[in-house]
Amino acid sequence: MNNKELNEFINSDVMMPPDHITKKLKGTVHQDLSPSLFSILTKVFLIQAIMGYSTLLICSQFGIEVFEIKGLSEIFQKLGNVACMSLCGALFLGVGSTATMLILRPEEIRILWRVKNFTYIGFSILFLFIFSQFGSEHLHLSMFASWFAGSLIASYFMLKFVKDLRFPNWNSLTTNNGV
Repeated sequence: MNNKELNEFINSDVMMPPDHITKKLKGTVHQDLSPSLFSILTKVFLIQAIMGYSTLLICSQFGIEVFEIKGLSEIFQKLGNVACMSLCGALFLGVGSTATMLILRPEEIRILWRVKNFTYIGFSILFLFIFSQFGSEHLHLSMFASWFAGSLIASYFMLKFVKDLRFPNWNSLTTNNGV
């Protein structure tokens, strides 16, 4: 574009797009910047389920294994039942939390961050329920409690760690001081 064309553009009459296009564009931008919590939780659940299942390839949980390879669970078991279950829970939700923070868009992370504690408590309980339905019958409350604690601690720290790496200026990116 040369100077003459630029001046003609600057001095031209303002042309507004038709109202239906403006409304559609505003709706699309609003939807992209404010995704629904349901759609975010659905994505997070799918990410957690896929990544959690993949961890079963290297670490059986509650007697559930993809292959007949003990992998990490054999190493974890040498540390005792409580440590084993805590580390298994940490691996299961920690890997999924990491993937979640790498896959979701910043707008989705901003909304997820507001409900992260509730979300991961819910996912821990849900996956424990699923494991109890398909796992061994000789599970004890202490095993569930250890897995639950490990999964919550790892998911929280991985969410925060990856968020801080991916968005070092998080507070300046959010409108509510990092919420």
